[in-house]
Amino acid sequence: MLTERFIGRIRRFELERSRFPADVQAATGLLQAVVIATPDELGQLRAEIIMLMSSYVDRIDPALRPPDSQSFELVMFTHGLDVDRRGTGDAQADPDS
Repeated sequence: MLTERFIGRIRRFELERSRFPADVQAATGLLQAVVIATPDELGQLRAEIIMLMSSYVDRIDPALRPPDSQSFELVMFTHGLDVDRRGTGDAQADPDS
């Protein structure tokens, strides 16, 4: 499954993180946030993030890459927090509840 492949690559990097230069260590890592939004707002947020990433994704052409650039993977998972109450509108905002 694709999700497991993403998680496997993240896990491998995290195990080897200390072997990377300090600037790579500082620029990479996990970012998590709980957002309270309507489905339309969440869709807009995803579209804005994709727009921000697009100028970097277009660098697949080596001629468009700055010197010293490296390949990094950004993986964004967007999911509901309370799967047991899916769609009822009374899901908790606390991801640990």
